[in-house]
Amino acid sequence: MIETGYEKILGIPSVQLILEFLSVHNALFVKDLKFFTSYSSRTIYDNLKILKDHHIIGQNKRGIYHLSNSRAIHLLAKFYEQIVVEQIGEQLQTITEKIDKGEKNQELEADLTILQRLYEHWKPIFTKYFPSAIQTILLSIQQ
Repeated sequence: MIETGYEKILGIPSVQLILEFLSVHNALFVKDLKFFTSYSSRTIYDNLKILKDHHIIGQNKRGIYHLSNSRAIHLLAKFYEQIVVEQIGEQLQTITEKIDKGEKNQELEADLTILQRLYEHWKPIFTKYFPSAIQTILLSIQQ
């Protein structure tokens, strides 16, 4: 087996979450990563250093972090994006099924709170893969 170092760092949950957000948002400030992940600045900076040292991410002069342009990293980003798409799709399906079963607005409140948080964190996914999902769900609830 060829030792790249990736096998160790890609097994770190905090690294994986940072890569998920960078895969979906393309480029982020540390403050954005703190908001999205709720990790401490120390955790984020430690993980970003690891990722930079392995040439998985880069940083521009303004402190914006982005994924490297290599083909391997591009494929990794697509993998992480698909994971997020599947998770959001499952959540949307669960909410839709509850609406179809006639559950009341009060019973859907927790699900809608989760949906709102998902939208705040993963807006590019909603725009690209589920452009009318939230509007459709809200219209279904109002009826």
